[in-house]
Amino acid sequence: MSAVHASVKYWEIIADNLHDAGWSLGWVSAIDSEWRTIWIADAHRGDGKRFVVLR
Repeated sequence: MSAVHASVKYWEIIADNLHDAGWSLGWVSAIDSEWRTIWIADAHRGDGKRFVVLR
């Protein structure tokens, strides 16, 4: 399995687990000022709890 396929599967597992635990999940990619791709993931629940990851 290639690294790209492994990372896609990894994020699918995380998204499934968060959803099953009652979290909503969204993500977006962007390009920074040095032309690097960055990822931002945001998970939140109805009780106001939130978790944000930048990579």
